[in-house]
Amino acid sequence: MSGSVASPAEHAGARSSITNDQAAQKHPWRFWAITIALSLTGLLSTIEGTIITSALPTITKALGGSSAYIWVPNAYFLASLAILPLVAQASDIFGRRPLLLMAVALFILGSGLCGGATSMRMLIAARTVYVSNI
Repeated sequence: MSGSVASPAEHAGARSSITNDQAAQKHPWRFWAITIALSLTGLLSTIEGTIITSALPTITKALGGSSAYIWVPNAYFLASLAILPLVAQASDIFGRRPLLLMAVALFILGSGLCGGATSMRMLIAARTVYVSNI
């Protein structure tokens, strides 16, 4: 009976050899490229959601829509909260890569629409295009 149960020292030795083997393996360059690309995508999404608030007074003055001031940043956040569960389920069905590529394409489209906005309504609508950029 005692021969079938491993001692704590044997368990510790087994665990350390596994971690040493795992530590010896190096990740290929592709792993690091993907990790950096995903990190930059997440950073851009976070910055895009919050940076507009510092430029918003100037934008509102240029477009003349002070009554819709609050909707410019909130349109992005409300729409992203509404679509987040749908995008999560779609990524389970279709995979993450096609949805990430679509999100980047919509980010570029939304950036162009926001840059060309001629009214506050158009700016708010363009901000909601960013929604899939989660």
